[in-house]
Amino acid sequence: MNLFISVVSHNHHHIIESLDSLRRLAGNNNISVICRDNIPSDICQGYCAANNIYYHPNAKIKGFSANNNANYLYAKQHLGMTPDDYFILMNPDVLIDQRNIKKLINILCKHQPDLAAPSLYLDDKHQTYDDNLRKYPKLKNFAKNYILRDRSTVIDKKTEEPESLDYWASASFLCVRSRVYDSLEGFDETYHMYCEDVDFCSRALQLGHKPRFMRSVKAAHFRRRYSQKFLSRAFFWHVKSVFLYSLAQHNLRQHKSVLKSAPLLYKSVKPNTATPHIATPHIATPHIATPHIATPHTDVPIAIEVSHKLS
Repeated sequence: MNLFISVVSHNHHHIIESLDSLRRLAGNNNISVICRDNIPSDICQGYCAANNIYYHPNAKIKGFSANNNANYLYAKQHLGMTPDDYFILMNPDVLIDQRNIKKLINILCKHQPDLAAPSLYLDDKHQTYDDNLRKYPKLKNFAKNYILRDRSTVIDKKTEEPESLDYWASASFLCVRSRVYDSLEGFDETYHMYCEDVDFCSRALQLGHKPRFMRSVKAAHFRRRYSQKFLSRAFFWHVKSVFLYSLAQHNLRQHKSVLKSAPLLYKSVKPNTATPHIATPHIATPHIATPHIATPHTDVPIAIEVSHKLS
């Protein structure tokens, strides 16, 4: 069983370098890391080349769902991902150490869940929980959350047992069995950002796939929650996604995904992890020009500090 880590960078190259989680992950024999660069950066490309990470510069900016679906297709069609392997979505602002990487591998190998989520924290000392597990929301929950900071859908991992509840798990760190991702035709690309993970887990639940909470696997998620800034671009993305999700729950719109037209055949060829690979946006092999470093996106931080460096 192999793990394929999907990471999307949107001007996150300094965070990726600082946290260094991708290097630790790629250093394991049964893990391949795929980094799709939404705003191509020489720094990100150099980091990936130095650490045996598959690097994909985008020709144009894409949403979270479209980027991860593209990474999934690359892993399936070019890296030999099989139905029993795991496709793992992970944000670039997630910090995980080698001990917890080993725990993650062991749990997935032993229990082989269809979906699984680790215990995320807001700090690298693992003291304050991140809200990565939530009960399924209704439209009123979104409104109450914005206006009243309502937390009624948040699962309190200190006192509640998630196994007894129907909940969705955040795609900031979500492990999905490859065959399950395929059967769901991946993430809905109608969502540019936000609610795609709620929608994905909801569709998975309809097929009998419920996330397994891996309490012993711990990682830090240095989230910024830009959508909480009223009238920001992220705010409008979130509002739009809320309505898209509500329409989907009433079967008033159709799922959009590149996987709908992709072949369902798996290749059995194993990846060659000895040589760093730099891929092109269209999975072809034309000449790769030096990536243009675009003007930094004002909503994305370019540095992050942690209280201690992990080896």
